[in-house]
Formats: sequence, structure tokens, C-alpha cells
Amino acid sequence: MKLDEKTLGILLIGDELIKGKIADKNALLCSRMLAAYGITAKWVSIVGDSIEDIVGELRRAARQLDFLVCFGGLGPTSDDLTRYAVAEAAGVGMFTSAEAVAKLKAHAVRRGIELQATNLRQSEFPLGSELVANPTGTAEGFAVKISDNERPMCAGEGPLLLFALPGVPSEAQIMLEQSVVPRIALNFADGRDISSSAFRVFGIPESSIAERIEAVALPENVIVAYRPNFPEVLVELTFLSAGLDREQIISSVRSAVGEDYIYGNGQVESIAEVVVDGLRRRNETVTFAESCTGGMLASLLVGVSGASAVFTAGYVTYGNQVKVELLGVNQQTIDQYGAVSCETALEMARGARSRAGASYALAVSGIAGPDGGSEAKPVGTVCFACVGDVGEWTEQRIYRNTRNSFRLWAAWYALDILRRMLENRGAA
Repeated sequence: MKLDEKTLGILLIGDELIKGKIADKNALLCSRMLAAYGITAKWVSIVGDSIEDIVGELRRAARQLDFLVCFGGLGPTSDDLTRYAVAEAAGVGMFTSAEAVAKLKAHAVRRGIELQATNLRQSEFPLGSELVANPTGTAEGFAVKISDNERPMCAGEGPLLLFALPGVPSEAQIMLEQSVVPRIALNFADGRDISSSAFRVFGIPESSIAERIEAVALPENVIVAYRPNFPEVLVELTFLSAGLDREQIISSVRSAVGEDYIYGNGQVESIAEVVVDGLRRRNETVTFAESCTGGMLASLLVGVSGASAVFTAGYVTYGNQVKVELLGVNQQTIDQYGAVSCETALEMARGARSRAGASYALAVSGIAGPDGGSEAKPVGTVCFACVGDVGEWTEQRIYRNTRNSFRLWAAWYALDILRRMLENRGAA
């Protein structure tokens, strides 16, 4: 079942996109979010920083669509023309938002800089606009209606509702999630009772997740959407009818995917957040001994508010001699088994835990590549160790990818080891 009675388009604005200097992320992000509600864009278009070209696309949208989401051109520079093009297409003038001016001034004060006249362009909006808050940037978005006398009846009863958002993906994502997508979904729903549920998966690829879910006999009015964000996948279930047994459907889907691979719901932001929460609830701590990840484990954890309550210390022991001197790894262990081995990783974890006095210690040692592999231990080989009151655990895996993707995956995998250990122990 699709909510296809109304139509929607996506417009990307910027010379950098037309010239191939950067790759678009916003259309992909927006499309995936809308897909969770059974909404598919009728078209996606890209135009450069030309008022004439932007106005032309806006007028085409006004003839064909009910909704248009625009990205880009809301900055303070001379080539940021979206707000003026929208005003021309709508046949209205501009107004200055006192709210936006106040936000720009406050931002300048916080950064200790002088507010430039060019920055005030970001406080100008087409008449009739409703501001769309930007929680992480200075460029507020806006929503405005554009009418067209040539609009056919099949395009919908009312005028086009346009949402203009900044082109910075991190800013656009939050605005889509908090403001734009829920509003569009509500309009598409047309009074129907729509609800959704989401969960986060790590440890199996998107294709395997989809294959497992497709084996479940889901009702036609349940929409499944996948939002991969390496190395995890967010799975969203949208229920387009109130008469569905939501809990039973969610349970069936989660069971098909595998509960061990599901680390949180849609509200959780990262696996590190789950680990920090689990340690805090048990009043326990963790330390890391890292080689190939080079501090990435520690970085992921301290990115979570409250990490100071559970994280005691991190040791980046890249060289073999440092492993021996700082963590007390036996040189004979390295000579016999190699730096990348479960035996060495275990001694790294033991040494880190002993020195930091933590409840748990995680150690990672691997071959990130592209050089350094051998027939016995190819590039992508990585060894993990976890030591705690409940015992000791080691594992060797092979994961082939680019160097930095390998490092990120290994850091996530180590955190997932601790997450599973904490969940299996239960609450304190």
C-alpha cells in the first residue's frame, strides 16, 4: 500500500553539484526518510546557482507537485540565491525575521566574532514564509506556498508547499527528522492512523537483513525501510492502519533479523551510547587497549555525554615495544603468535585492566591494510579480547574493506562485544 494520492519532488541547488565537485547526500537521505511512510518522490532535480534556472524548476514544481523539498542556497554568500528565487516564483517580496536576526547575533557573540552585513541575508525570507528551525546551524529553513495558474486539477487541490533547507547534510538531516518529514507524512496520511517503529542493527549487511525480513509474511499496509549508515543499518516499520497487531509484527521482524544483532531502538544514536548506559546502570567502568583502531574506540565512547563516569583510560599501543613496556605484554607471546593474535590481544586487555583498575578491558589488534598482510594473516585480520569479572573472551575475524572503514568496523565490533556481555549479565 502506498500513500501516492499526492505528489512530491526534491530539488538540489548548487553549482558544486552540477560540476561534480561534491556528491549529493540530501536527496538520498530525504528519500529514505520518506520511504518509511510509503512516500516516493515523483522526481529529483539538480540546478546550479542561477535564479533563472531555480525559478524555472520551482514553477515546474508548482504545476506538477503538492510538495517540494529544496536543499542548498541558504547561506550568506552572493551565490546563495534560493530565498530570492522562491520569492520571485511565488510573486512576493521579502521580509526580515527578527527571530532569525536574534539567532545570528547570539551566534556571533558565542563565537566572539563580529556579525557581518552579509550574514544578515540569512534573516531574509519570502513573504508568507513559516520558518523551519535549524538547531545546529545559522541558516534557518522556511516553508512557503507557491501557486500556479497552469496547475492541473490532477496535481492536487491546493498550491505547492515548498520546504527550503540548507545544503549541509548534518543540518538538513535534523530538520528533516524533526520538522519536514513528519509534516509531509501527516499531509499524505489524510487522516489515516499512521505509526512507526524502528530498531538499529549491527553485525550483518543490509542485504542479509532484507532477506530475513522478506521471509516474514507482512501485511500489505506495513512498509519496511532500510537506512544504512556504515557500519549500522536502521530498520523502520511503518504501519498504515490502526487495525494491525503492531507488537506481534515487530516481534516477528526482530526475531527474523536476530535479537543479538539489534542493539537499540530508533531513539538511540549509537552503539557507544548503549554501552555507556549499560555501564552506568551497573556502576561499572571500561578501559581500552588499541592498536589498529588507533584511539577510535576511545573517541566513539567519549562522544557520548556521561562517558566520564564509565571510561577510565585508553591505551594506543601501536608498536610492539610499547605493548610490552606499557601494557606488560610478554615479548615471547608476540614472537610466538604475532602482534595480531588472540594471545597478544588478551595480554593487552589484561594489562590495560590491571593498570586502569576498570571493570572491563577491551583490546583490538589487526591489519588495516592495504599493506602488511600475509597468507596466514591477510589484510583485514583482526583480533579482539575482552576481560572482566565474568571471565575472558577472545575472537579473530577477517573483515576486508578500506583502511578507515576497517578501523571503524573494528571499533564498533569491540563495543558490540561489550554490549552483548552487559546485556547477557542483565541489570545490576
